[in-house]
Amino acid sequence: MITHQHLILKNCPPLCPPPCNSSCTITHLLLHCSLHHTLRLSLQLSSSLSDILHYRNPDIHLLIQFFKAANLYNLI
Repeated sequence: MITHQHLILKNCPPLCPPPCNSSCTITHLLLHCSLHHTLRLSLQLSSSLSDILHYRNPDIHLLIQFFKAANLYNLI
């Protein structure tokens, strides 16, 4: 819900905490967020959003690990 709740509630989109201050989108969180850069590298997440979210991704468990380690799991 972190990336879409504002649509339902008709609010402004949330911003990623500083130093990012970017719109909090799936693309931002999985590919660009400087707060999670080291985590993405340690999990060896792909740099392609379509690869990460592909329904046949054999490493889908890494995506779940990412959300849990980034404390985002309960927000989606």
